[in-house]
Amino acid sequence: MVKNQYGGSKAKGFARKSFAQTNHKLRLSDNEDEKYAHITKMFGNGMCQVLCDDNTTRVCIIRGKFQGKGKRTSLVTLGSIVLVGLRSWETDSNKCDLLEVYGQNEIDQLKHHPKVPCEFLSINLLQVSISEKQDSGIEFSNIVNGKDDKPIMESSEDFVMDDTEQIEIDDI
Repeated sequence: MVKNQYGGSKAKGFARKSFAQTNHKLRLSDNEDEKYAHITKMFGNGMCQVLCDDNTTRVCIIRGKFQGKGKRTSLVTLGSIVLVGLRSWETDSNKCDLLEVYGQNEIDQLKHHPKVPCEFLSINLLQVSISEKQDSGIEFSNIVNGKDDKPIMESSEDFVMDDTEQIEIDDI
């Protein structure tokens, strides 16, 4: 058993499980069934929704390699750029498998590579999805309606307090 010399929570288990990753070679798409994608939505149970570089939305299955111990080195989060493998043997399937998760250094290398569509990689998908959700038609106001739909209270003034004034909690 490994001796816990440094202490801390789960330090002994981390010493047993940690290992140096020797393969730092950049993995590229080598056939037509592998696509670059952005993660748009995270589902539970090892699944997520991805937008591939051919503008198709697919359901991605997160393999066991990226769960458990492997989750520490390659974290799958919303907005990550990944390499997915399409399921060409299935007919009418929008499912794909996760093959690689790229870190920020690898994304910079991909942008300078001639075979990779760099305009797809430069899209900030989180900003696009937030701006689409801004115009939802919901408007907020400070008017509180009563039973007869007449405004009870309308507040449009800002409350300014001098430095000499004090608020007593008992008066509230």
